[in-house]
Amino acid sequence: MRALSDPGDDENPFLIGFLMHGDGLLRLYVQRPDRPGIIGADIRLTETPHTALIASVPSLLGEEQYRRPAPDEPHCDLLVDLTNR
Repeated sequence: MRALSDPGDDENPFLIGFLMHGDGLLRLYVQRPDRPGIIGADIRLTETPHTALIASVPSLLGEEQYRRPAPDEPHCDLLVDLTNR
């Protein structure tokens, strides 16, 4: 999580929040400097460390196959499903 929250950019942080869902789901709320709006990235928490997944979140956000609109999510404009990564 620290890797996503770039402490060097207090005005425009990448990680702006998170929300725990049931069944080991975590939604990260991030904003990219090259795109407007907030993206919700869903990941599944298990006993396995997710260091590689967390580190790859910035690049995975750009991949179309993981994206879907977020009309019922008041905290973000777009959802990215990384639960099977």
